[in-house]
Amino acid sequence: MTYVHQRERLGLGHAVLQAEPHVDGAFLLVNGDNVFAGSVEPAVEAVGEADAALAVEEVSSEVAATTGVIETDERGRVTGIVEKPAEPSSTLVTTGCYVLPEDVFHACALLRPSAEGEYQLSEAVGLLVRAGYEVATVRVGERVNVNTSEDTERASELVRGEKGTGS
Repeated sequence: MTYVHQRERLGLGHAVLQAEPHVDGAFLLVNGDNVFAGSVEPAVEAVGEADAALAVEEVSSEVAATTGVIETDERGRVTGIVEKPAEPSSTLVTTGCYVLPEDVFHACALLRPSAEGEYQLSEAVGLLVRAGYEVATVRVGERVNVNTSEDTERASELVRGEKGTGS
């Protein structure tokens, strides 16, 4: 297992590029600020039948507007992904757990910064989808995205197996 530090906050696409020297083949990416109740193994296993996999969850429209929103076909394959849309087309979103092919580095290298100056991994995944890569969606269970002290407490409850943590 290798941890990579991103020295500048330039988006998840930029962070992924920092890992390129350490990767040979498909790889698991888990955002460091996410705590999952269960295993991320379903995401890893999904790559047996697809080129990549994204762990996803359903959220409110308000939350969807703050993260990567996913559109899928009837098989659950990604057909589109948009980062922080003003009007989300769905409430299915990324959870910070990805299994990606090595080619994602080429896609990330093609990215241009967003209006906020960030390189979005969602755009790189969208490039892979448009290039014909099959990207599966999987659910890995409850998680907490840790950004506040309240989130830290919820993550602790989640890890301890206490109910009522929400996501």
